[in-house]
Amino acid sequence: MFFMGSLLFVGFSIVTSLILEASEPMMAITFASLLFTLLPIIAIRNIRKRPPYPKYFYLNPAEARKALNRYMNGVRSMGLIYGLLMLLFTVGGALTAYEIYEPDIPGGILIAFSGLLAIGAAAFYKLELNQNMTYSDLPPPPHVHEKEIIREKEILVKIRCQYCGNTFDEKLDQCPICGAKK
Repeated sequence: MFFMGSLLFVGFSIVTSLILEASEPMMAITFASLLFTLLPIIAIRNIRKRPPYPKYFYLNPAEARKALNRYMNGVRSMGLIYGLLMLLFTVGGALTAYEIYEPDIPGGILIAFSGLLAIGAAAFYKLELNQNMTYSDLPPPPHVHEKEIIREKEILVKIRCQYCGNTFDEKLDQCPICGAKK
């Protein structure tokens, strides 16, 4: 919700800067902030693509919490980076300008609010594991079919006859050619 508000503030900033005919540096800052709106859009996409709870349910609680925190940190980092960039744009633009034009002020304020909203969204975004989830709520775990193949090979050992030099099976008692005993 906060990320969507942040995007709306950037949109209002662009419209305000165009209507009030802001200075070129302010227009550059405004359109650069438009480019950086990809970060909250990615965060919104990640929020809507929530983690599959059954995946975390099969983990022990410590591992499930760690996996969920990794997911939340990915969402938070996008909002935090975006918010800091928006504040950097507005404060940096104001500090480095030789003089601040009146038409630049509303657009700058809207971009600053956009950054504050994104930082607030990043700070307060929290997702909890559903503690009331039961096994009946979950799909059955996937079955793994294992195929076991056992092959036995018979090893034939041949020995050479001392008399005729013929090779024959070790299981035989005498040479099949000359009849000599082993």
